[in-house]
Amino acid sequence: MAANERSRKRRVGLILGGLGLAVLGWVLYDLYAPRTAHLREFDPDEVARLETAMWRSYYEKEHVQLFKQLSELLRAQFDMPLIRSNQVAYYAANAAQVFQSGKQRSDY
Repeated sequence: MAANERSRKRRVGLILGGLGLAVLGWVLYDLYAPRTAHLREFDPDEVARLETAMWRSYYEKEHVQLFKQLSELLRAQFDMPLIRSNQVAYYAANAAQVFQSGKQRSDY
């Protein structure tokens, strides 16, 4: 029984390790693989809707909502992959928050 239990634990460990490696590979591919974006191919009405929503979120200081809208814009309109769009949206939303909270030049 003990050998059977060790064999089962080993199999589960190998499966989880394989899944972990697959996820790591996907993340690295998502972040670092070269991509081509066609910046002239987008829906102007959808971009306008999202940009208006982002301005509202910015002025209402809803930073999480701003992050989500930025991420959606980057993925849906400019074909950015999931992790990369979230990374760029985080940097942009964070920069907007820093800019918004600054009162004098040294704050920036």
